[in-house]
Amino acid sequence: PFYYNHDKALEYLLDLVKSEQPEKIMILSSSAAQDEFSKIRAVKFRDLCSNIGCHAENIIAQTLDPNDNTTLKSLLKENKGAFIFCNNAYLVRNIYVAAMQNGQIPGRDFSIAAIASGVTFTGLIPSLTYVRVPLFELGLQVIRTACAIFQSGMKKKVNMEVVLPELIINETTNTTKNKLKGVAS
Repeated sequence: PFYYNHDKALEYLLDLVKSEQPEKIMILSSSAAQDEFSKIRAVKFRDLCSNIGCHAENIIAQTLDPNDNTTLKSLLKENKGAFIFCNNAYLVRNIYVAAMQNGQIPGRDFSIAAIASGVTFTGLIPSLTYVRVPLFELGLQVIRTACAIFQSGMKKKVNMEVVLPELIINETTNTTKNKLKGVAS
């Protein structure tokens, strides 16, 4: 199997939470993309936040219907200043639209970050902070592995390396790379 280090991706998000010290943390998922992996990731992130002292009553984990903008708008209004982990890349757009309708600006009225390749977020203003899934590097690893196996006459056993994700800090968090160095795990 080819994969990136999922735990490291969550560590990066947790470092953002440590740096920002928000009163509330929202873990928002889309019901349209609620696979087992997304459910596990949301629970893991909630547990990590609890482990660093975030109180359960200040962690809001919610699965949203992508067609229900009313609930999302209410959540954003009620939790101004929150840190939002957008657990599904395609939900980011909905959050931006709801914020705009509320007169809110991501990065000013709340912080938001996600995990994805980054292509989904191209052109968003303000630009989204995210943990980049290293799709190019994973694809390169697949090709190199296939070539090594083929060149060995299908006899070579190849070790798979776990590829590290990358934290891309943009305008939707109040964290800078220098500020993050002081809290990074």
